[in-house]
Amino acid sequence: CCNVVLFLVYIYDIYSDEDSDEDSDEDNCPEEWSSFQDQCYIYIETEKSWAEFYCQFDGANLASVHSPEENVFVQSLTRGGAHNFPETWLGGTDALRPEFWLWIDGSNFHYENWKHDDHKGENEHCLKMNYECEDVHWTAAPCNQTLPFVCSKSLKDDND
Repeated sequence: CCNVVLFLVYIYDIYSDEDSDEDSDEDNCPEEWSSFQDQCYIYIETEKSWAEFYCQFDGANLASVHSPEENVFVQSLTRGGAHNFPETWLGGTDALRPEFWLWIDGSNFHYENWKHDDHKGENEHCLKMNYECEDVHWTAAPCNQTLPFVCSKSLKDDND
């Protein structure tokens, strides 16, 4: 399973490097941010409890994920070493209504990557990516857990 994840991230890196000369979206993202489709993303290694306020300070939200491709992209941002994919906050929450997950940026929660039924934990109302080699899925976690995180914001917001 770990080899498949590493392969997907490797393939993404190859294709994103080839397209980088043609992709003008990267120029529209702030320095140190990366673009994917119409969004800018940044991985913050500093561990914080659910970090939405930190992202908002930068005009962003904790990242929402809407496809397997975007999931692999966000995962590639967190890569710290050959086999290191740390647990990382995303912008999913069920704090308003238990077991009814939504993205904090208001976008639709139509793509899911849960580990079995690991989104029904009591007092676990925030979503983290859990990318250890054996476990390539999302899990619910207590919002006061401190983890690194990914922020995202729309390219459109930067161009206004």
